Amino acid sequence: MNRRSRLTILVGSLLFLGLALWWSVWFPFAPERVRGAIPSHALMVGEHHRLGDDADLLLQNTSLRESIQVLGGDVEAIDEFMTSRFGRWLTACLGGRYTVTAFAPRSPVGAPAAWMAASWGGVHAQVMRWMMEAGLISGWDRLPGRSPIVCYTLRSPGTGPVLSATVYEGVVLLAYSRDPGAVRRMVRRVAYGQPASRLPVETVPTPDRVQVCWTPRADVAPRAEYTWSLPSTNAIGVHATWSSRMPLPIVRPETYRGEFPVVAAGIVCPPVDAPTDVQLSESERRDLGAGLGSLSGALMLVPSAILDVLPGLARSPAIGALYRETIREKIDPKGVIALGLLRDTYSGRLLGIKTPSLVLAVKTSSELDLAAELPPLLDRWNARLGLSLLARERGSEGIDFPVFIVDEARNGIYSSMKASEKPALWQAGNWLFIASNLAAAREVSRAIEQSAEPPQGAWWSAAAATPGMVHGWFDFKAAGSAVRKLMALHAIVQIAQGERSGPAVVLMERTGRAVSALEPFGEGSLKLELGRDAWTMDVRVGH
Repeated sequence: MNRRSRLTILVGSLLFLGLALWWSVWFPFAPERVRGAIPSHALMVGEHHRLGDDADLLLQNTSLRESIQVLGGDVEAIDEFMTSRFGRWLTACLGGRYTVTAFAPRSPVGAPAAWMAASWGGVHAQVMRWMMEAGLISGWDRLPGRSPIVCYTLRSPGTGPVLSATVYEGVVLLAYSRDPGAVRRMVRRVAYGQPASRLPVETVPTPDRVQVCWTPRADVAPRAEYTWSLPSTNAIGVHATWSSRMPLPIVRPETYRGEFPVVAAGIVCPPVDAPTDVQLSESERRDLGAGLGSLSGALMLVPSAILDVLPGLARSPAIGALYRETIREKIDPKGVIALGLLRDTYSGRLLGIKTPSLVLAVKTSSELDLAAELPPLLDRWNARLGLSLLARERGSEGIDFPVFIVDEARNGIYSSMKASEKPALWQAGNWLFIASNLAAAREVSRAIEQSAEPPQGAWWSAAAATPGMVHGWFDFKAAGSAVRKLMALHAIVQIAQGERSGPAVVLMERTGRAVSALEPFGEGSLKLELGRDAWTMDVRVGH
């Protein structure tokens, strides 16, 4: 064999090996294969493009980095991993060109609920598959049983939910469920073309979104959609829209065989016409800004018209009827209702325990004569609901107009409280103020007299420009302490009433962690647009 023949054989062999290797690792981009892994009964499905790039942007968010540290994470270790060769490769696998995430409840055939993800990894995914088969990625064990391809489960102690994974034709599949075989069903859907989820429904395409629907017919059923953005290096924005005919989704834990988060239906926000004629005079807005804006760590502004919806959400129909009969006509339908959680400096006391102060401001249709109107109103509520509330007029230092304390005729814990610890009502112009304690009433009235300036700045101006929307503003550091105390007080009350302390304590601990995680962002804002067909909300945390 001469040299030319040997060279021809060598080149041909190398070409054959190269083509074989290319055929083994390369698959044409197929987003339908990624989406095909999600079952048809999934309630919530999200699609994401270039998650790895989003991860890089998020890690540049200084507030988020501090938040991760507060929760016990090691930001430097995350940075080191993300910049390492393995980290960049794994990011390309799990957060590359196209990713779909989903939550599926218990299936019609009895399979447990599962959180799942499918991501297009391409060549990177095939290399990952070989590494798992060779045992080069530690912590994963082969999943026993039959499936079109070998599946793996992450080694973990106990009998709780487990994470399982595999790679099929360029697609990385992950499942988190009480059933280790959840990922195997994902493989079968892709391999055998089983019915997949119709979410997200193809409407106006967006870069990243999550859609929620409570029925399999996602193309005709009401649904919700969530998108997000990174408007600055220190802020995160979320935009949500949902049909007024669908229950809001909530995430709650199930504790059977280990805690597992599930998506469930919450309350239904009934249709309501968006208020278009909200009116506040300059002096009314100034009084509200001085009284609540200047003292609050968290503040909500709500058009009065939405009160026609809230009684329908109450558990007792009697409350809605009482509201319509006794209070509705006294509230200005073109006005605004404000609720402020005062800063920790302005806390009151409950049975001697320091507690946060809440103040509600309602714009009335005309100036009320509380001395004449409050007693008969309470009489009607007492007769209908079996209460024994009464109003006592009281003078207080620093308040030069009548203040009424809500008291109780029966002997009990409430009647034994000091007058300064009980809710107080007073009128300032066309504003009816209701404070959780007399000290808060004194501070708010003093701020109005001094025309204190609200610190919310741009948010206050935006709220004034669109008064027909619901607006919220939160100073996480100022309100954080107050929220923690409210949750602690809730736990104390539950224990005092003989209820199980476990759920209340868990709620207190989780709220504390959430507040701690938000505090580094400084401020947050919320804008909610009401509608007969759909409600739209924009949330922003950070500057």
